[in-house]
Amino acid sequence: MRRKRTVAVLMTAAFAAEMILCAGCGKKGASSAPKLIEPAAANSSCRAVEIDEVGKTEVLLATVVAKDYCSFYSTNVEVSEIVVEVGDRVQAGDVVAYADVDAAKETLGDLTAELANENRNYELSSRITRMRIVQAETAVDIEEGERAARLAAEWENLRYDGLLHEYRVEKLNESIEKQREVIATGTLSANHAGTVTYTKDLGKSTNAGAYENIVIVSDPQETYLELTDSTIDKYQYSKYEVKYMMIAGKRHEVAEIAYSMDEIILAKASNAYPNVRLTCSEVGNLALGDTYPVYFRKKEGEKMPVIGLDSLYGEEGAYYVYVVHEDGEQEKREVTIGEKDDNYAQVTDGLEEGELVYYASEARMPENYEEYTVKLSDYNVKNMSKHYELSNRKTIWYDAPYEGTVTEVMVRKDDTVEAGDLLYVIDSGAGRAALKEARNKIHHENVEFEKTIKGVDEQLAAEEDENARAILSLQRELESVNHAYRLSQLQKDYNRIAKNNDGTGKVSVYARAAGTIAKAAVSNGEFVKMGSHIVAVGENAKNKLLVQMVKEEKEETYPDNIADFGEKITLTVEDREYIGYCTGWTVNEKNKNKVWVSSNEEGANLSRYPESDAGAMQFYVEMEDESFYEDVLKGKMSFSYLTMQQIVAVPTSLVHEEKKFSKPGESFYYVWRVADGGLVKQYVIVDTSLSDINTTVILSGVEEKDVLAKPKK
Repeated sequence: MRRKRTVAVLMTAAFAAEMILCAGCGKKGASSAPKLIEPAAANSSCRAVEIDEVGKTEVLLATVVAKDYCSFYSTNVEVSEIVVEVGDRVQAGDVVAYADVDAAKETLGDLTAELANENRNYELSSRITRMRIVQAETAVDIEEGERAARLAAEWENLRYDGLLHEYRVEKLNESIEKQREVIATGTLSANHAGTVTYTKDLGKSTNAGAYENIVIVSDPQETYLELTDSTIDKYQYSKYEVKYMMIAGKRHEVAEIAYSMDEIILAKASNAYPNVRLTCSEVGNLALGDTYPVYFRKKEGEKMPVIGLDSLYGEEGAYYVYVVHEDGEQEKREVTIGEKDDNYAQVTDGLEEGELVYYASEARMPENYEEYTVKLSDYNVKNMSKHYELSNRKTIWYDAPYEGTVTEVMVRKDDTVEAGDLLYVIDSGAGRAALKEARNKIHHENVEFEKTIKGVDEQLAAEEDENARAILSLQRELESVNHAYRLSQLQKDYNRIAKNNDGTGKVSVYARAAGTIAKAAVSNGEFVKMGSHIVAVGENAKNKLLVQMVKEEKEETYPDNIADFGEKITLTVEDREYIGYCTGWTVNEKNKNKVWVSSNEEGANLSRYPESDAGAMQFYVEMEDESFYEDVLKGKMSFSYLTMQQIVAVPTSLVHEEKKFSKPGESFYYVWRVADGGLVKQYVIVDTSLSDINTTVILSGVEEKDVLAKPKK
């Protein structure tokens, strides 16, 4: 998901059957070709029967990625500091971040108060319910049927309230325990050695939800193949017997890296699914960022005689072919057909290996061509960006808390500040209104409580039944308990809004931590919207570039693609080249929904990015030549959009497209193979996204050293 463009293909086509053309068949003007009994097509030829497999093959493209290890808190926290940067090397156990312990203590106080209120509420509510049960049991003015119904309802209410109370208490105690753990240590540690490839942007928000990734460490020594667009809920090939990849023309078996049952259950419960992972143990670690086709078949097919569907006549149960003998005579012969796919069929009876059968085609056979010998080669599509800047990851923006006019900016660029120093003041009618609204909520709560208590007191004065009076007294006490709790929460909200708010609309903003003013984005008197960047405070971070992908005019660029971790970057400035490497990435529209599942001694965990952190496609680069950072030069930064090693990539003019009447919505592709100087039509699997006006990648159907017909211009 860190790739801006994910290359994934899923198509059904013939598994490549090697067809060898007989001498004379398919040659222009061949005198030995007999006249067919069936109506002739645009051209005809013959091919030898081969022993091979037939079956539908699915092809997905997988990218080599490093394994990620995520560091997160299991509860909501305020993060006070992240002590590592993208590109840092860490060891397992190294501290990577600190939580705000004071904020955790405040949260613990809120949870403790909520638990106390829950317990007191349940105590009073259950007493009221039991009093109603006594009231129903002793009532003398109701029918027995009504008594039984009332008793059944009250007992069910008591049972249900008890279960709900137990659930709430359990969850609150879990949250309390997690906050105590944060307070006890306040630290977050790396759980694996590797390179830091992602850190949460504290400039956008210091709040981190439970299981939100704060830091991701990637191990470049531990790689696997990721089906980037295939999450486990959409993946359909787990039960397929045959899974393999082709590397330099050789087949290598692959296997899925399975998730545990607990991890799968957690993913389903969260309705968030991780990507499918594959491994190829036969080849070891592959280059990060490279892409490989992975082939899937339901089962290993039985090898037997194979012919093309274009050689087959008749219908189910009564098929026949035209067999050509050495003397040129033809024979119409019945055959029995086994497995079929879109282009080929296996013959279970009626043909033997090496016999020649005719096929007819409406495709126009090249009349003027030259021979092209297939070679394995690398396929590489470049991407580029001209937009990059020196990055300071530790910069924290102090945004406008309300809409208004900035009346005082107390700092300038490069000033040093300490925690608690005043940064700026904003005059905001919205801030004044928020304070007034918070005050009104407190007033409304008090008025409503007094009204409710007055009503209960009036009922008590008029009620003579002792049971009814007892119930009313308990209800009065319950109202008082809930009022006190609600009032305390409203007062906390008021205090938060009133902090640094003088009540007239002027709101002061102070530095949360020491640092250097990286930017003061506004001047006195400017009107700003809520959330606007006003002042940035940062620390000096180590040199790195932050690259942003933007569509370039008159350039072939892919703005929805970023470099992969570990990928080589070339920066061209005039006639000089500088080399760097991708060290990490930011959250963006392409990867924002990616999730990770993992397990530890406490069970399965599912982590993800912050929902609010998605933005432009960006990645980090560290340059080999550190002198580059002394004067960041502007040039063209290029990297690989797609890299495939040792695959079949042929001139696009060799590959032809056709439509079939039986499947009008699909496109089928073929090439003309040369054998003994003649031509034979052979179907291939291609992905049109791996094709341009010059080159097409053939995923299956053609092998190294095959000879194809290349039309002459």
